[in-house]
Amino acid sequence: MRKLHILLIAIAFALTTHAQNGEWFASQFDSDGVQRGYRGFVDLTYGVGTGDFGQNHFDVTTVHGIQALPCLFVGAGTGLFYYPDAEVAGLPIFADFRTDMRNSHISPFFDLRVGYSIGDAVNGLYFNPSAGCRFGITRNLALNASIGYSTQRGEFDIWYDGTMTGYSVHKNMGAVDFRISLEF
Repeated sequence: MRKLHILLIAIAFALTTHAQNGEWFASQFDSDGVQRGYRGFVDLTYGVGTGDFGQNHFDVTTVHGIQALPCLFVGAGTGLFYYPDAEVAGLPIFADFRTDMRNSHISPFFDLRVGYSIGDAVNGLYFNPSAGCRFGITRNLALNASIGYSTQRGEFDIWYDGTMTGYSVHKNMGAVDFRISLEF
C-alpha cells in the first residue's frame, strides 16, 4: 500500500509541475510529441513472476482513449493474458490513466491500469502501475518501452503429498512486467 501512495504522490507532483510550465499548455503540440484527441496502443508484455504465487506470463493488450489534457491520457483496454506454467489464460478489462512528463519526441511517462480479469483460474482484480519512455517516430506514431509491476488474482490448487485430495486457494499473483507498445 505504501508503494501505491508513493506512486500517486509522484504522479500528482508531475502533473503539478507540468501545470506550472507554460510551454506544456501551448496551443501547438510538438510535431513528434503527444497529440490531442484519440490515442491507441497495442502492447506486448512479458511478466516475470515474483513471490510464492508469482507466475510468468505473456500479454497482448490494446488500449484506446483520448488525450483529455495535455498531460493526461484516459482510456480503456482489454487483451489476453497467458500463463504458460499453469496453462491458463485470462481476459482483462481495465481503465488506463497515463501522464507524459514532456511534450517532445522523447518523453518519460507513468501509466496506471486498474480493472478486472475473467479466465480459467485468473479471476479478480487487476492492478498494473508502470513507468517508461515514449519515442515519437512521426506525428501519429510512437514506440513505448516500460517496466512495471502487475498483480492479478488467481486460483491455485493445493494438493496433499501423495494423495488426490486437496483444496483451492485464491491468491494474488505478482510479476515484474516488461512492455513494448506501438502507439498510433
